[in-house]
Amino acid sequence: MEAIILEEREFLDTLKQCNRETQIKEYGKIVSDEMVYGFLSETPKGSFEIFVRSTIDSLDEVLEHELRHIYFEHLKKW
Repeated sequence: MEAIILEEREFLDTLKQCNRETQIKEYGKIVSDEMVYGFLSETPKGSFEIFVRSTIDSLDEVLEHELRHIYFEHLKKW
């Protein structure tokens, strides 16, 4: 697992490349880019990358939120 803090432009570019289906699952819709402070991506090898916007106030909150996604997704599989 890896957490990557990205500057604004790079964060937005990376966000646009990611699958938005997870937003629909979580919120019932696609949320505006301004509302996304971090997101999770699973690599082809099955590990995870957490991408975080550099302008956030609380890194702890974003990481905790994304780590919960990993935990609950794997809890279903276990």
